[in-house]
Amino acid sequence: MSEERIDNAFSESGTLYQVEYALEGAKKGMSCVVVLGDAGIAMAASKRVPEKLMDPSYITSFFSIGPNTVGVISGYPMDVQDTAMKMKKKFNDLEYELGQLCPPDILARHMSDGFQILTQENSRRLTAVNVAIAGYDRGKSALYHTDSSGVLFPYRGVAFGEGAAVMTKKLERIYKKNTTNEEILEIALETLTEALGTDYLATNVELAILTEGHSLRRIATDEIDSLLVRIAEKD
Repeated sequence: MSEERIDNAFSESGTLYQVEYALEGAKKGMSCVVVLGDAGIAMAASKRVPEKLMDPSYITSFFSIGPNTVGVISGYPMDVQDTAMKMKKKFNDLEYELGQLCPPDILARHMSDGFQILTQENSRRLTAVNVAIAGYDRGKSALYHTDSSGVLFPYRGVAFGEGAAVMTKKLERIYKKNTTNEEILEIALETLTEALGTDYLATNVELAILTEGHSLRRIATDEIDSLLVRIAEKD
């Protein structure tokens, strides 16, 4: 029986098929939006519970990585959970090495480097995820996005997962600077609705905000419902 391997070599057309497959797989994950504001970082995501008897509180795209750092992850469910655990471990390891809390940019760079190394190996499947790392460093908010290819960029607002193209267009159109926390929550949620269409409820959405010096605050369903009504009335 021959050894089963994953070929990550360049094709004749100059493409890496395994990277493209992983990126396509990640696009089928939960729709996610992250937006930086003047006083907070807002994040919104779709929430699909695969089985009726499953505990819905277990399904999330938001992961508290450190006191001032959050990971928003979308993609294959098993890869999402694995990436969240690796990110938490990497944060703790870097905190020990640095002697201080790991800044978002350093954590993001280490995560993207790990993804990029996988594109050079034939022994393991690539991780099919999109990852946004948001947090605070020296009083300033920061947001970085990386994916299975290992590419890393800073953003003021980013959308990924299912419906990423339509969400990005919407976000580019309605994003504005000098916003309050309530405004960026509304921007994030309004952007997310572009991917959800008209057939959604507040229970199918998770919304949260991160402010400096505080842990991630998840928005209650009643408040999400109020914001959805306000968005619908505005349209």
